[in-house]
Amino acid sequence: MEKKLKSMFERFGNIEPEEALKDRILSRIERERVRLARRVLIVSRIGLFVSLIGLVFAGYSLGGSFLSSDFWNILNLAFSDIGAVSMNVGDFVASLAETFPVFDAMLLTVPVFMLLASLSAYFKSKVEANERQGHYKYA
Repeated sequence: MEKKLKSMFERFGNIEPEEALKDRILSRIERERVRLARRVLIVSRIGLFVSLIGLVFAGYSLGGSFLSSDFWNILNLAFSDIGAVSMNVGDFVASLAETFPVFDAMLLTVPVFMLLASLSAYFKSKVEANERQGHYKYA
């Protein structure tokens, strides 16, 4: 069996693919890289837009919650009557923590995280595109 395989491959000689095939494969790989980079740029731009809208909405919601809660009233006490606050620091801090709108503050972290992730993807794809084109802005 081994001799048959050896003799069969010896009959074929040296089989090399044509040079045009290599060029076509490499150009197709490069086109796929460019297509993927464009897709990442588009998705990151959409993510930036959505996260900025979410950031505005979450900021508006957090601001409304701050104004409707007693957080600002209690915090103003620290500026108007510092003597009473210094005598009851523990109660003052507990009251501030009690009236702080935690849910809305946590809601603000989602668009911030999405904004940072989109910016990261955007800048990485831009750097890769510049390197691929031979434009090195920093060395």
